[in-house]
Amino acid sequence: MYVNDTTGVAVVCPPRTGSRSFEVLARAAGWRQVGGRHHVDAGECERASVVYCVVRNHWDVIASWWLRNEAVDRNGWSISEWLAQRDASLFQFFELAGFGQRSMYGRWLPHATTVVQFEDLAPLLRTLFGDAVEVPYVGGEGRHGRNYTKYYSHEDRVAVLDLFRDEIVALGLTFYKPV
Repeated sequence: MYVNDTTGVAVVCPPRTGSRSFEVLARAAGWRQVGGRHHVDAGECERASVVYCVVRNHWDVIASWWLRNEAVDRNGWSISEWLAQRDASLFQFFELAGFGQRSMYGRWLPHATTVVQFEDLAPLLRTLFGDAVEVPYVGGEGRHGRNYTKYYSHEDRVAVLDLFRDEIVALGLTFYKPV
């Protein structure tokens, strides 16, 4: 979580939503970091005039995690097989975040006054840091320009939808949300 004490703006950054890019810009601009990069502090959020929370299409996030793990594990699992076999650490994150059904953003959304979709991160960064800002890419080994939809079979799409249906619907996301 990052806070601009001058403007009263706070930004909470769930994992896989450009948090490292935001961190680079926020530190350079003198924003205060509260806790870790993905931390949220209820008191800081209550004091802030605006709290932005960036969310990313669930299918894109899962593809990002799957690719990161496949690069290490090299087990050849499809996304749905990977989800079925995942160790408790991934699902503990979702279970702790969820209210009933699993939630990818349940830790952050209750504190947000404004939700920004990942596709709109660059315009938000320009709003917060100036029009001339260069949006840094500081991610790991990515998809090398491939759209996340290319990694999904029908079964994989349904597996992610089944895990996060309520939140996907509430946020108005679809599998083919532009990236």
